[in-house]
Amino acid sequence: MKYSVIIVEDDPSYQAIVSSFVESNENLELLAVVDNPDAAKAEITKHKPDILLLDMLLGGDEGLEILDEVDWEPVTLVISGNPYYKFESSGFEVVDFIEKPIKYPHTIKTALDACIKRCEQKNS
Repeated sequence: MKYSVIIVEDDPSYQAIVSSFVESNENLELLAVVDNPDAAKAEITKHKPDILLLDMLLGGDEGLEILDEVDWEPVTLVISGNPYYKFESSGFEVVDFIEKPIKYPHTIKTALDACIKRCEQKNS
């Protein structure tokens, strides 16, 4: 089974890095890459993805506001330069937190594998 993914990230270099890991995983299907909260809310509402890769700071807006405002709670991987969001996001279905700058890209693969495992648990 393939799990659908939306990436919410406003930095093009991180979009490219994270997208490459999603696209190289045979268990994942990348639905959209968006760079702002309005587009994120629209895509999440439209597609109801299994997995959301979410940057916490998007041009001054907080990624958590996106999760608050949509009627869908995907398995979420938080990506942020501010470790404060590791604790702030604990009220949502956050599987892992990756701190920017990403020093070890393999952590993305490990986090995506954890997201897949959580999706499998939800579906069983």
